[in-house]
Amino acid sequence: MGNNVIAVGAYDDKETSLTSDDQLYSYSSYKNNNIKAVTFGVEKPDVIMPANILGGGTSSSAPILTSLVAQMLELRPSLAIHPEIIKAIVLASCHRKVLPSSTEENIETMFMGLTEKQGAGVADGWIMAAIVCQGTYGYGEINTDDNEIINILQPKYTSSNMNVSLSWIRECSPTNTSHNSFSDIFASDRYDLDLQIWQGNNLITESANEFSSTEMCYFPLSSDNDNYQINIYPYDQALNTRYGYAWSIDSMMAPLLTNSGLFRIKFKNTNNYVQYNSIGDNNSSKIILNSTTNYENLSDEYTWILNESSDGFSIGTGYGNVEYYINQSSNTLDDGLSYHVSMDSSPLILSIMQNGDGTCSIINNADSTILSSVGSVLAWKPYITGDTINDSEKLCLERINYIKGDVNTDGVINVWDGTIVQKINNELITPTNIQKFLSDVDLSGNINSDDVTRILHMSNDIYYH
Repeated sequence: MGNNVIAVGAYDDKETSLTSDDQLYSYSSYKNNNIKAVTFGVEKPDVIMPANILGGGTSSSAPILTSLVAQMLELRPSLAIHPEIIKAIVLASCHRKVLPSSTEENIETMFMGLTEKQGAGVADGWIMAAIVCQGTYGYGEINTDDNEIINILQPKYTSSNMNVSLSWIRECSPTNTSHNSFSDIFASDRYDLDLQIWQGNNLITESANEFSSTEMCYFPLSSDNDNYQINIYPYDQALNTRYGYAWSIDSMMAPLLTNSGLFRIKFKNTNNYVQYNSIGDNNSSKIILNSTTNYENLSDEYTWILNESSDGFSIGTGYGNVEYYINQSSNTLDDGLSYHVSMDSSPLILSIMQNGDGTCSIINNADSTILSSVGSVLAWKPYITGDTINDSEKLCLERINYIKGDVNTDGVINVWDGTIVQKINNELITPTNIQKFLSDVDLSGNINSDDVTRILHMSNDIYYH
């Protein structure tokens, strides 16, 4: 039954504020080579929660987690249709395990990954909220012989370790798809996905449990490299398997919930990245596609700033301090069916449509066109609502996980960031586009003294909500 549920174990928190004395309950159930679990089910538990309420036990620990998930869905209601993401976020929120229930039992640690009696460990509501606020999660669909590579940038922010978790679900299908007749429901095959974490050409760690619907990698953060690759691949085959993934560090901050952010934009059909071409000599040549595979050295030319307004999104370059946004040229391509993508100093208001497979598409509603790759060229092609979206129109947004307030992007929010913003506010220095975005902590659209004050409070662990 464990494929599409979250199995919760129980621990005793000793009714103290300490975490060092927390201890697993001896009766907390787990899979111990049971033949039915091996044949039909999955490893359990997924996580553990405190049980010192109303008599204790897993009858208390499971509802505690349920309440945290309910609060998470209040924060981001759209997650309700993605159980695979919810489960991945819950597992990714774990950064500690408790003492064993007796001295005869082995101690389980985070670096062991998913362990027999505690799963991913103790789920944390604050970190779940921070994952949602920062957007450190995603989803997709994988098929036989596919593998998905997600490039992320995660500064340390005083943290030591990272948790990357993966979850997938077992689909059910009707034998008859007609809405006018009853039909039997049958479960599809149960597939097995595996998880690897890379930095460049170096494999950091991997998780490949045989009987599981989840994987988890827990590892120390690098001191000099913030670029990581999440590699998801099927063990043998995986037909139309939907998965969710999430990651967190052990000192998460929860900024204001916003859809704006810093991203790299990659086309699904070619894996080509959208690049601002700083040496281009006209508006149409200032935006190109690049097939680079050197992910660790993607410069600010590959960074795009998505700013949300009441009407939609504008997409501006993160390069330097030039005021350029993705726009549309009146010039048509040779096929006569599409228009050049260009850069312009005035923002074009766009909408971002989710495709259901972890990708999105960018629509220009003003003239009903969709951002596409035509060969090696970026283009706007005609689009009518309801049209089939092909892979050349599907984009992957890879998050660059800086936090507002970290203006010098060194992975620490301190007085130096406040000093930079103060100089920007007094027009003593000209900020880069990324600095401008990260300086606007109060989301007012301007950089002012309130941003300075907020950043100085953040550097002293005094948060605004």
